[in-house]
Amino acid sequence: RAIEAHIELASFAPLRTVRTYTLSGDSPLAFNDYGHPEEVSIVEGQISLPRGQISYTVPPHSAVTLEFRR
Repeated sequence: RAIEAHIELASFAPLRTVRTYTLSGDSPLAFNDYGHPEEVSIVEGQISLPRGQISYTVPPHSAVTLEFRR
């Protein structure tokens, strides 16, 4: 199931846009092979960061990187 993550940045002042990189598949056992090259993929995106706080929904069976820049 998806997890809602809440992050508050107290002593770091990043730009208002956060880049996201989400690696995910349909199950924890998903993998890419010759016949299914896109079973696991990385999706890039961006979200806004109002007032130093962010909420992000982490999809099931995924790993997420949030890139904060100054």
